[in-house]
Amino acid sequence: KGYRQLVEQGYINPQDNRMTPNTFEGVTLGGKIGWVQYLAGYLWRIKARNADEFVSMAEKAGAANSDDGAGLAGVRLTPLPNLRVDLTNQYGVNTFNTIYGEVDYVHTLSEDWKLRVGAQFTDQRAVGDALLAPADGRYWATQQGGARVQATWRDITLTTAFSITGAGNTIQSPWGAFPGYLSMIDQDFNRAREKGILIGAAYVLPGSIVQGLSANANFVYGWDAINPSTRQKAPNQAEYDFTVDWRPAWREPAFLKGMWFRARSAILDQQNAATLGYQFRLILNWERDLI
Repeated sequence: KGYRQLVEQGYINPQDNRMTPNTFEGVTLGGKIGWVQYLAGYLWRIKARNADEFVSMAEKAGAANSDDGAGLAGVRLTPLPNLRVDLTNQYGVNTFNTIYGEVDYVHTLSEDWKLRVGAQFTDQRAVGDALLAPADGRYWATQQGGARVQATWRDITLTTAFSITGAGNTIQSPWGAFPGYLSMIDQDFNRAREKGILIGAAYVLPGSIVQGLSANANFVYGWDAINPSTRQKAPNQAEYDFTVDWRPAWREPAFLKGMWFRARSAILDQQNAATLGYQFRLILNWERDLI
């Protein structure tokens, strides 16, 4: 593919929760051979989800007046049923390099029970001219790791997850949504030295009650974070998220096919903050074929 396109790989992705997704300018080569799916390329500009103009990848990352782009390469391996392994590298010229890996496996215990386990790891560090603001030194380096366990019984899923971020810097994700297990509506819980834990539950209502209706709730608590530049302690924080989705199987009228609705809310409670933070979102998604 060439010129303007969607890219979905690790830390470079559409982040499609606004009017338009992140869109990239570049060249990519991708395909699939057996159980190996691959993608490589070079991107020079990005139009963010809430922007009107394209800017260089480096400028979007925070390197003012730089025209540098970003290279990417990665594979997705599915050697066994229900097993997925992602390995990617995104190299921002003169900004930072990100290596990301994730393993996800779903095991069926019985007709009613399923167990899903996953682990992920990120290594991120300044490279080249290191044009971004210094964190723990100009050539900072940091890591982030996480694990997640989900148990599903019929239409109910219970989730717990944990993550820890290195002290070198807050994880950078200027070109897409942070892919971490603790990425929430408001916060990503990936600040320098931050530890975080998640507890959540999801429920899909039976189709005999309301077709396509589901809901989930998540609670995350993060502690021990620091400011990566001053090395001073950052406030502990907690976030409570609630989401309701309705995906009806439209039959009539046919033009409504692909339309579904989402309602979301988030409460952010940060240590020593004067008030709680609130977010409320009502989202209409309607996917249509234009040609």
